[in-house]
Amino acid sequence: MTRPRVRPENRRRSARACVACKTSKKRCDSKLPCSTCVKKGAAGSCSFSTLRRRHLTAAVLPTQSIESTVSSTTSSNQGTTLFRPLAPREQSIGLQTPPSCPDPENRHVLSEDGHVSSKDRHVSPSTVQVPRMLLSATGEKVYVGNTAAISFLGFLRKLMKGHAGPSPFTEGQRSHMMLEAAVQSTELSTVEVEIDKAHRLELIQCFFDVSNGFLFLYTEEHVSSLLDMQTPEQPPPSTLTTCPEQEELVALDLMIAIGARCRGQDDAELRLSAAYFARAQQKAFKGLLHDPSLGMVINFLLMAFYMFCACRRNTGLMYLGVASRAATVLGLHLHELHKTLPPETRGLRTRAWKSLRILDLICNAILGRPTGTPDVRLGAHETNEAAEGASVHRVLALNANFESCSIIEAISLKLTKENTFDLETTEAFLQSLRDWARALPEELRQGIQKEHGAVLGHGHREVTIGNIHVACTYYFGVLLVTRQFLVSSVTASLHRQKASPRNPEEAMLSLAKSHDQKVLELSRVCVDAAKLMVQMCHLAANSDLLLGNMCILQAWIFAAGLVLGLSLLDQSAALSSDARIAFVSSREVLKFLSRLSPQAERYFEILSLFAEAIDSYQDSLIHACRQSSSSYLEQILRPTLPSYDNDALQTKSGGSSNDLDNSCVNPVVEAAPTGVYSGAPLFQQDFLAVLPDVSDELGYQLFWDEYTLECSTQLDLANTDFSLAEWVGTDPG
Repeated sequence: MTRPRVRPENRRRSARACVACKTSKKRCDSKLPCSTCVKKGAAGSCSFSTLRRRHLTAAVLPTQSIESTVSSTTSSNQGTTLFRPLAPREQSIGLQTPPSCPDPENRHVLSEDGHVSSKDRHVSPSTVQVPRMLLSATGEKVYVGNTAAISFLGFLRKLMKGHAGPSPFTEGQRSHMMLEAAVQSTELSTVEVEIDKAHRLELIQCFFDVSNGFLFLYTEEHVSSLLDMQTPEQPPPSTLTTCPEQEELVALDLMIAIGARCRGQDDAELRLSAAYFARAQQKAFKGLLHDPSLGMVINFLLMAFYMFCACRRNTGLMYLGVASRAATVLGLHLHELHKTLPPETRGLRTRAWKSLRILDLICNAILGRPTGTPDVRLGAHETNEAAEGASVHRVLALNANFESCSIIEAISLKLTKENTFDLETTEAFLQSLRDWARALPEELRQGIQKEHGAVLGHGHREVTIGNIHVACTYYFGVLLVTRQFLVSSVTASLHRQKASPRNPEEAMLSLAKSHDQKVLELSRVCVDAAKLMVQMCHLAANSDLLLGNMCILQAWIFAAGLVLGLSLLDQSAALSSDARIAFVSSREVLKFLSRLSPQAERYFEILSLFAEAIDSYQDSLIHACRQSSSSYLEQILRPTLPSYDNDALQTKSGGSSNDLDNSCVNPVVEAAPTGVYSGAPLFQQDFLAVLPDVSDELGYQLFWDEYTLECSTQLDLANTDFSLAEWVGTDPG
């Protein structure tokens, strides 16, 4: 008679062990990282195998709560969770197929740790997107919500592993860690920190460029007066007092630090940025936050933005929390208190609150975390602030993003609570976003203008980046609302491709019949929003209008790249050249930004591995289709393509091997142009010629009409380029 099974609460040993402890046959405490790996100094390589000895025997599992789906990050012998669920246990947290298109036969069997069991490898994992606990740079576990792109990345890894098997994309060693860059030490003297006024003006203008649409605190006239106060002959005092002028000088140092960080022409400018920030940070912390003030709110807001540029997102959000609490104490969110104040003070308080609200909501929505600022609508006299000169566009961009905060916050809260939308809720959110987009002024719809390779007008970069930030806010909201429908459509398509690998057209026809047309339409809306976002950013990068460090824009592009990659898993979408080109373009923009941003470099690596996994999966489908005809047809001769040197192809096509290292330009034509990773020859004109098929009812043409006129003037390519690309990619057999 066999020994009865020991209950989990009575176990003395852990139910599982990490890969290193299994290999060395050491006792493991099943934590991540485990104590054994920590003692060995190999905490970063501690990982657990997704295969388990025992699997659930039930044919169908109910949708799991957050507690059950994150059990892989908890200790099995304790049975406790790292955080409490965001919704009641009775509610379904999983991202389900919308009610209009139930698909019960596609329910999946999950193992106890949330992975697909080995006997169910023919189906994809559940479409559940759950919050995650990642390790920070110090080994502390930090929370990332289910709406974050990082959580969506975890779902995509499970999906690819279930259909394409293990790959570098699915088995990332750093998948459980949150990238946090090291703080740069500064040892510059006061003489080296002080620069002339012209240099400081250039860096402050870079700050205005990169922050347009997010931050608008001081006007140009006020900044100019602060520069006159802060001269090399009269440096700011070492001791910060409660005087507002001293707090404004600290803000001036922070603007210079952000501008130098985002431009980053050389290492000296990066060191200068770190030195200015260290000096401002030291003064901002004088007094240990005893007395809240408007200057303190502004300084912590600027320090948070700098930390986002320095890839210290957790630190930046902590600074935002301090600024949010101080702003609430000062009553910046109550416009009734502004009526009795002087116009200058009233305008500064209003701009500070709007900037804080925008940055707090957008950054927390990207990471799936709750916001720290209340949703308070300002009066009409507060939103229509008078401005002159270059400040007009900044006010318009700031007001536009501030008005969208309520919609984005409602979407994030709904997704965090229920993790799914029905069709009625989705259409209501899309209508709200569309109404907001239609109300945008014409100044925020200006396209990217160039003439003979030169950018027109002073301040055109600032205006363009502000318009891009406003447009990307809209596209990001659409992605959050419609991403679940793309997941539902693609997963159903993958199941049918598995069932009918020899006849993909029949599988696509079956998918169209079984799925509600509204779901398919919303999934296309999600892909189109991602394409429009990437196309716009790629065009700006090719026009040399983006700075080297765009901390928020790179997160949006990464989210759009994941959506585009997921759409390519559907064979019907994989044949679409515009989605494929946009997916390649997202990696090009991230590679351009990776020179100054380790976070963008990490995003580029992830999307590159994702592209390789997609190529591998599509190759397996092609191989399965070819096998179907092998029983009836025999190939007599097997001609091969002649081998060509990449350098020769680059010379003939006018490309350069280091073009992408210098700027976001045309990639090199490679020997295998049909894959997702290598991509078709992506000339700038090829990219601009692709116009997505988007209905104007969704409001996309508001941001696309300006680019169509410009596209028509850039379609004349040399015939040699096209003939070379077609000749290389054609099989002579």
